[in-house]
Order: sequence, then C-alpha cells, then structure tokens
Amino acid sequence: MKKILAGILACVLALGMLCACGGSGKDTNGDGETGKRLPSGSFYTLKEAYANGWLTREDLMEITYRGSGEVLLLTVPESELPNGWNGNPEAYFQKIDYTSPYPDPVLDKDTEKAIIHSYQAKYFSKYNGNDDDFTVVFYGEFHGSYVCDICGKDINRGGGVWYEAIGDVVYLVGGEPGQSFEVFRFDQE
Repeated sequence: MKKILAGILACVLALGMLCACGGSGKDTNGDGETGKRLPSGSFYTLKEAYANGWLTREDLMEITYRGSGEVLLLTVPESELPNGWNGNPEAYFQKIDYTSPYPDPVLDKDTEKAIIHSYQAKYFSKYNGNDDDFTVVFYGEFHGSYVCDICGKDINRGGGVWYEAIGDVVYLVGGEPGQSFEVFRFDQE
C-alpha cells in the first residue's frame, strides 16, 4: 500500500511541477515548438538605420541594387532637391554601372521566424494567422541589420511608386512586393 501511495504522490508532484513550470505543451509563441522563446526585434526605415550608423553608403548601394537591379546616384546634393522632385526624378539622378561583389543573401529559418513574429507583434497585434501567411524578401544582413521586405496576404500597400534619397543614393519605394524596405535589428537582452 505504501508503494501505491508513494507512486500516486510522485505522479501528483510531477504533475504539479509540470504545471508550475509552464509545461502546458501549448505552442504559445507560434514557433512550432513548445517552451522555446523566439528572440524579438525592432523595425527601422533605411533612413533611420543610416542615421544611426548601422548602414553605410556602400550598403545602401548594395541594397538598392538587390531591390531594383540598378544603382542611382543624385547629381545634386540631397539638400537641393526641390519639393515634388519625384515628378521628374531623372533630372536629379544618374544610373551608375554597378555589379554586386557579393553572393545572393540567404536568410536562416530562425531569423526569418523572429522577423515575422516581430512584424506580426508590431503591425498585427490581433493577428491569428500563421507564418505561412507572410513571405520575407531578404536583401542581406549588414552590420547586424537585416534588410528585407515583408509581404503578406493581408498587407495592402496601396500602390504607387516614388523615389527617395539618402545622401546621394536614390532608391525606389512602392506598393509592389520587393519595393519596400524594412530594417530589422534584434533587441538587446
């Protein structure tokens, strides 16, 4: 009888420990695994990342090349661009001959999951879908900054394209996938 009581007590204690330690077996992070916490991060614009020193001029050239297949440089200082310069952008920049010295970037699955989950947390706080609803177009990792475009079935950018400049580098921004840039950085713990 003592062995049976000891066995029941051991089961009750084990069950209590499991519940107390959060071992519910539920996938609470959406990472497909139980108990694993995904790292989180924050998103920035290219301009913010450049201003913070996380991206260089050379990085911007590589990013614009990967995004549009060409690199455009301003022919006038950015401070001299008139309002509405997008109405006649070719008057203010020139295309340069550029070939990427780097191989195509590859995004590992864990970083992709962290990017998608951080994106969902920022823009879709009540989102109930899954990771397959999002696609990450990856332009590369530059000094701890992951430059990408996040496309999803519930994302509507509205359309239209325009040019923006950072320093003397001009880049195309628009409503189509692959024409918007998000800079993701892991939060420091």
